[in-house]
Amino acid sequence: MEVVFKYSLIEEAKTLYDFVFHYEKIRGLRSIVSPSPIVIIKTKVNHGNVVKDMIDIWEVIGPKFNSALKEVGLSWDKGTVTCFIHTFRCEGWFNPFRNEIHARITESTGRNTAETIVHELLHLVTFKDDLSYQQREDMVDKYIDMPLFKDILLAVPEK
Repeated sequence: MEVVFKYSLIEEAKTLYDFVFHYEKIRGLRSIVSPSPIVIIKTKVNHGNVVKDMIDIWEVIGPKFNSALKEVGLSWDKGTVTCFIHTFRCEGWFNPFRNEIHARITESTGRNTAETIVHELLHLVTFKDDLSYQQREDMVDKYIDMPLFKDILLAVPEK
């Protein structure tokens, strides 16, 4: 699986819109971080470093993730996945119709960011439209709890 990491002010603006106008749907999610104009500006200015940090994490976990997928009988043949980097909202979310995952980097350690990436990628790989939110979470948690996937996360420093 190939993953491309991007920071986009357009995606941040879309997320801000959802945060403001659909907060009732978002507020029940885990680890919500509110938007901060200062953090958004700093991230935009330093987006090259932010993207590089994400690529560095993927270089550690990517090969292990792809091996783990094969070992459990999962595959991905829908092309490149784009991971948009965010500064607020919940830890991560996904869009199966656009081959996208989204990961929040603020208030997150390297290992937690890696877990978010793995979690959201597993959502894409296992996505079934007829499952409820909770059924999707349970399915992904089942994989995350497997030693194969836990070992992937342990390869990333906590910092």
